[in-house]
Amino acid sequence: MAVVATVAAISLALVFILAVWAHRQEPNRIAAAAEQLGAGRFVGWLAGGFEAGLVLTLLMSPKLGGLVAATYLAILMTAFLVASLSGRTVEDCGCGREQHAMNASWYLRNILLMGLGVVAFLYGPTGFAYLAAFAGGAVGFPTAFYLSQRANAHPARTDAT
Repeated sequence: MAVVATVAAISLALVFILAVWAHRQEPNRIAAAAEQLGAGRFVGWLAGGFEAGLVLTLLMSPKLGGLVAATYLAILMTAFLVASLSGRTVEDCGCGREQHAMNASWYLRNILLMGLGVVAFLYGPTGFAYLAAFAGGAVGFPTAFYLSQRANAHPARTDAT
């Protein structure tokens, strides 16, 4: 079962690598999503940095990374759901290269990703948990700063291309 859990952790890491790459390409999208949720733009950049650190944590300690990933996804889904139910319009989660409508398929996808995190947590090897937590933070915070600087240097695109 440890092999299945490790594959789940690696799969999640790949998903978050794609998300971090998308944040790097268009850092204003995740900042705009955070703003639509009622948080500041910097919270969006922190989320992008957190995801970069999460990739490292998933690879170094599938158990810890799976727990953190499942919790993170649950918090995000709850935030978007509360915003939606309170009447705020959230057009895009800012979580990938393409704009994602906040519909049932988005929630289903995230529930499946949470399931991968739970499998990694329940059955995965502990790995280097303390080192993974430290390394995740060491990567995450500078990445958040980088995204904020990149966003300030490249204003948000207004065209559809």
